[in-house]
Amino acid sequence: DSVREMLVTPAASSSKLGELDWLLGEWKYQNEKGSTEIRCERIYNDQFLARTFKLQSQDGDEVSGTQIIGWDPSTRSIRSWSFDVY
Repeated sequence: DSVREMLVTPAASSSKLGELDWLLGEWKYQNEKGSTEIRCERIYNDQFLARTFKLQSQDGDEVSGTQIIGWDPSTRSIRSWSFDVY
């Protein structure tokens, strides 16, 4: 683990995520094996995307989680963090 402090300009960060706008919205899918629900929205003044998901099998097993997507100015790339709950 590491922590770095740096100045980030909001306009530059949010524009870098524009190519991921296709992820925004809600999707639901269901078949004989189970169901999937996904939701993606902009958070923190459009600086990040938050994707939540829930997978449920026909027999009741469930997995859910959240993914946070943002612009990393130190590497000049899009970075994501995923948190799953079983």
